[in-house]
Amino acid sequence: MGVGGVFSEITREDILRTCAHYPIKNPSQIIDEIVTVAYSWPEFAKKAGLPSARADQIGKDISACVALLKE
Repeated sequence: MGVGGVFSEITREDILRTCAHYPIKNPSQIIDEIVTVAYSWPEFAKKAGLPSARADQIGKDISACVALLKE
């Protein structure tokens, strides 16, 4: 998946640049909300009964992606 022609290590700036072409209100706030939810992954995984090793593996991937979206 790509955002504005970028296909790896998509950053907050890439997303905001793309949002500027559409009538999206408060895109930065939306990204912040997504980051907050993504960091709640361990809670969701635990509630879903996901084995710890698998939850940790997925959590590392989520953290790596979300780190690119922080201001």
